[in-house]
Amino acid sequence: MPLSINLTTYKTTANKKPILMILKKITVAMTALGVSSLSLAAPAISKDLGYQCDTLAATPLNTDNPKGINGVDFDEIDANKAIEICQQAIATNPKILRYQYQLARAYYQNEDFDKSTTLLFKLANQGYAAAQSDLGTAYEYGDGVEESATKAVEWYRKSANQGFAIGQYNLATMYYYGEGVAESDKEAFKWFLKSAEQGHIPAQFLVASMYEVGLGVKQSEQQAFKWYKKIAEQGDAEAQFIVGYNYEYGEGVKQSDSEAFKWYKKSAEQGHASAQVNLGLLYEQGRGGVPVSYEQAMKWYLEAAEQDDEVAHYNIGKAYELGTGVKQSYSEAAKWYQTAADLGDVDAYYALGELYENGNGVKKSKRKAIEWYQLAADEGHIEAEEKLQILKP
Repeated sequence: MPLSINLTTYKTTANKKPILMILKKITVAMTALGVSSLSLAAPAISKDLGYQCDTLAATPLNTDNPKGINGVDFDEIDANKAIEICQQAIATNPKILRYQYQLARAYYQNEDFDKSTTLLFKLANQGYAAAQSDLGTAYEYGDGVEESATKAVEWYRKSANQGFAIGQYNLATMYYYGEGVAESDKEAFKWFLKSAEQGHIPAQFLVASMYEVGLGVKQSEQQAFKWYKKIAEQGDAEAQFIVGYNYEYGEGVKQSDSEAFKWYKKSAEQGHASAQVNLGLLYEQGRGGVPVSYEQAMKWYLEAAEQDDEVAHYNIGKAYELGTGVKQSYSEAAKWYQTAADLGDVDAYYALGELYENGNGVKKSKRKAIEWYQLAADEGHIEAEEKLQILKP
């Protein structure tokens, strides 16, 4: 018969959601969408130079991309090879602007900014939206041109007004930070939303976050959840974790342990440490339509602990302290609490204080107990403050 324990002594992850912490400048040249250059169903690379140029340097979300070409993340471009092939493609098909743009993108990745901006100016002045956005990036960061936030906004706006998703995203960031334009959360949200509606994942995250906190738009947990779930359904591990959390706590959606379990598991299987911790806790508690399984709980805690997740370290320590699913061992508990504390877990400070106060798994030491309780109390831990009132002379 398993030991009866107070499940509230175990912890869910402390890392709930990335509220606007994920906002970064993401450009045509630097966007990371997590897609490969070809879908699995795409045909083998042909000998056609244009097709090879597309597979080597096409940008994600460019409406000029042929069917089956999803685009290549900036960091994945083989610049030298792309430059060679795209130059040949242009020689064969000089009227196809896409090849010229992809050559400019390869030059950009190769940090040959003079050649890149020469091409970008030519294409941008012909109205090529992706080039206009990249030219805005060049002005924003001073790559091959004199740095100018005002000119960056000018080119981002031209691109955005043509409906280019990444140009819209970049314009939104300028409004958000007030760079080259008056700061406006409302305008930022408007352009993030336009970009998000075209499938730009970073923009979708920002729309969700802004709905969640009511920044630039009326606060709505339901709308926030809608956008997080849209991202999660595309396989994003962070969004899957957030959706699981929302289901577990009924935020923006009807509470459901079974749905929480489903989404945590999807995220955990992709290596998301916080999802692994929360999945482990559901197994620990037998929630989400699964029976209690300390073995499964420990499995997921250990996987998260390998990624230095402090909550996972704490929960493993708690399992050893209580003998839940493992042989009870104060010394093992002390070891895991110590690593959790080293990672900054406040509850681990308190747990170590208790071990030192009572001499469980460590040499009894009032001084060390007070030191750990003080660390916890300094972070607002109420029980630690009460302990200090008793122990301090």
